[in-house]
Amino acid sequence: MTVPVRVPLIEHLPLATPFAVHMFTSYYCNFKCRYCIHSLDKEEQDKLRFKKQTMPMEIFQKTVDDLQAFPSQVKAMIFAGHGEPLTHPAIADMISYAKLHNAAERVEIVSNGSLLTPSLSDKLIEAKLDRLRISLQGLNEEDYLRVCGTKINFSEFVSYLEYFFRHKQHTDTFIKIIDIALNNPTGSKQFHTIFDSICDTAAIEYLFPFIDQIDHKELSGELQNTKHGDGKAMHVDICAMPFYMLVVLPNGDVTGCCAIQPPVIFGNVMKKTLLEIWNSEERNELLVTQILGRAANPVCKNCTVPDYGMQQGDYLDEYRAQLLRIFRIEGQNHGTNGRISGRD
Repeated sequence: MTVPVRVPLIEHLPLATPFAVHMFTSYYCNFKCRYCIHSLDKEEQDKLRFKKQTMPMEIFQKTVDDLQAFPSQVKAMIFAGHGEPLTHPAIADMISYAKLHNAAERVEIVSNGSLLTPSLSDKLIEAKLDRLRISLQGLNEEDYLRVCGTKINFSEFVSYLEYFFRHKQHTDTFIKIIDIALNNPTGSKQFHTIFDSICDTAAIEYLFPFIDQIDHKELSGELQNTKHGDGKAMHVDICAMPFYMLVVLPNGDVTGCCAIQPPVIFGNVMKKTLLEIWNSEERNELLVTQILGRAANPVCKNCTVPDYGMQQGDYLDEYRAQLLRIFRIEGQNHGTNGRISGRD
């Protein structure tokens, strides 16, 4: 399977249909990676209002059913979030339901891969999963214990990934490793030696600061920006995420980004349709905030994802004037009282 090349977002705004819907179906994880919220103690997690929970099947099915009302098909439904998707007991059934109802052009899972037993692999392959992205935390048992505080059988883990790759039908498999897991000069070569032959694509990615309570510089000396790759953050005033995506949380709440503390809850899928939520005043207000300056929202102001993690084609700062025209925003005073007077 070939993943489409990302096109400049500005050329497609405003969107009648989101490009992507991210399903945060589980806030449980079997790892405690040092850069992740799961490494924090319960008191710190409570301060962030992080509650471990899984998405009920009825919420998931309602979300998929609601997607039928959009004028075009969503490009991607991505199972990811602040937990391990494979911890959800119904994950294969969810993939099957999404594919059966044509929820998206591509249905994808982002996983640490450690729970991908041959039995589960068979179920996901049968469900016709389109893409599997595996995030590695090391190249041996010692690396995993150091990075995510968990003992694993590394050779068995590699055999799980190889089983999926050898038995898959059309699923595109992508295996990546984070830079802090490569703790020796030969790590990159070792990574490609082990994994190049058991996936369609293998890549090294870089850690960027996501949680204020964690000292990321202690973990990695290379905090890299995806645009410049020079180890320095590039400040971004307009976050692109709410312009093209929706995130459905385990309880059915819907927001516009992957922040642990959502800047705005647009609504809940059990109370409104997803189409109503996409066109809601709550979402429009967040778009206004982004165009006039995301610093007006306290969550967006302190979020590092736009500065480190945005993809090519999603940078909108230079198009502020065009965005003001596209969304016909009044009250252009870089505050929160701007409003959309009418959308194309």
